[in-house]
Amino acid sequence: MASVLSFHVPVSPHIIVQAVACVQAGGVLAIPTDSFYALAVGAFQPSALERLLAIKGGRQGSPFPVLVGDLSQVERLIESIPDVALKLMEEFWPGLLTLVLPARSTLSPHTDRRSKDNRGEATQ
Repeated sequence: MASVLSFHVPVSPHIIVQAVACVQAGGVLAIPTDSFYALAVGAFQPSALERLLAIKGGRQGSPFPVLVGDLSQVERLIESIPDVALKLMEEFWPGLLTLVLPARSTLSPHTDRRSKDNRGEATQ
């Protein structure tokens, strides 16, 4: 079942609570940006990632980006943070900085460019 959450900036705490509940329940959010609608799900929820894949389709070998709010979230996604990446985060976050870092092997293949071959090893 779909729900529409109407909001204006600044977003009310009530709307944020509803959006968080949607993501935690494995839902998909459509979020308006200045030029398009972005789709958002919980990056650690395989069923939500499968729903997003079904909506988006055709992403073989093209993982979904994972947006983070702070360093603690990065630490859940990658094995170790390179020193240069840490310096960039400290200097430019919060802000418009994109980093592409290798994902933990335990993450969903929908968030990691590596795939499993016949021997179960990660391949690039």
